[in-house]
Amino acid sequence: MDEEEVGLRSFSAATLCALVSVTLCIALGGSVLFEAAWQQWRFNGSTGHELIANDPRSQREASLERKVLALATSLLPATDIKVSVQVESASANGQVAELKSVLLIIDRAQPDNNIEESLSSLVSAGLAMNSARGDQLAVRFHPFPSINDTAYEKFGLSPSKRMLLGLGISLLGLIGSVLLFHHYRKIRAKTLQLENDYRDQLLRFKAIAQEEPARVASVLSGWLNGTPLK
Repeated sequence: MDEEEVGLRSFSAATLCALVSVTLCIALGGSVLFEAAWQQWRFNGSTGHELIANDPRSQREASLERKVLALATSLLPATDIKVSVQVESASANGQVAELKSVLLIIDRAQPDNNIEESLSSLVSAGLAMNSARGDQLAVRFHPFPSINDTAYEKFGLSPSKRMLLGLGISLLGLIGSVLLFHHYRKIRAKTLQLENDYRDQLLRFKAIAQEEPARVASVLSGWLNGTPLK
């Protein structure tokens, strides 16, 4: 029984170390995953559309922006385009005219004359713009911010890579917890078997003591007095 007790004590220490390691893996992985997901959510929120006011002018501008975007997406993906439209009213010869100022920003590091000319012609025709009347159209090229930019990196890892790292660490911790639970069940089954064996031996000893009390008393007396059994 001494060797078995030492083994169980060693298992308890090893189990405690493994449990601490698994808990740290899950906590660390969850923290990294949550931080990266939070950064991704903040970035998506900062680049999202602003709320549209309820005044007629803002509604008109929003309607024109959607129309310009629909026209521009025939040439480029919607994710590569940002549109801003401003509308002003001007009086000329006793008539009120709507002046439109349209700005398109394209996600390109370098200007592209073909894209600029195509977009200008398409939007001008689609919105019936007239430069002589005062309408303005500008196409600018500028790379959009990306979640993978170095500004969002930590420890040299982008948020997407940090999410994968956190997911991997958490998965490792979960696998470790499953293995640890399986190992615990095996040791627990062995412990129960030892307890059952000890209980069976005790029951047999009681049965012998009831059937042959004199023999049992002699054996116990020999143990206590140190007399070798014959």
